[in-house]
Amino acid sequence: MIHIQYTLAEKEFLDYNYYSGWQLPGKKKSRLIYYIVSPILYLVIVGFLLYDFDSGGFDNLTVIIGLLGLAAVIFFTRFRMRARFDKQALEMIKSSPADSILAEIQLTISETGISGKTKVTEVRYSWDAFQKKIIVNDCYYLFISARHAVVIPFRAFKTRLEKESFEKMLAQHLPLQADLPAH
Repeated sequence: MIHIQYTLAEKEFLDYNYYSGWQLPGKKKSRLIYYIVSPILYLVIVGFLLYDFDSGGFDNLTVIIGLLGLAAVIFFTRFRMRARFDKQALEMIKSSPADSILAEIQLTISETGISGKTKVTEVRYSWDAFQKKIIVNDCYYLFISARHAVVIPFRAFKTRLEKESFEKMLAQHLPLQADLPAH
């Protein structure tokens, strides 16, 4: 049995929110559509605005401006998405009660599962409750559903032996198909 106690840091919550909302392998189709539709939409709008109807085409300066703008759209798309998810998560933290999202958590990890306790809630999960797991952002994400996971930062383990015991339990109780690729 392993007992750990930690408070999820704001950055850890932001990383989890971004990963579970955007970077999960199951979100690949949504990401692909977004990364394709944004530049195409830009090209259509800018092409229409910069088209010279009198000469029936584009001049060289217009093409250069359009391509530079396209490069900027492609470059900033990734950063814009992360900023959007971070803004949403920060608003969630701000509008939630103090001891809800970034609360001090006490976890007990045993052969039967994981039980957790904060000032306001208590929960118990059997190992069967965990559908997927991922090790990313110096954390373990143990997914219970598509967007809900128990987040355990590496720093929560006080010793290397404690962490190794936890990883042994994960290997024992979660099937290999529960592993998600990091990206």
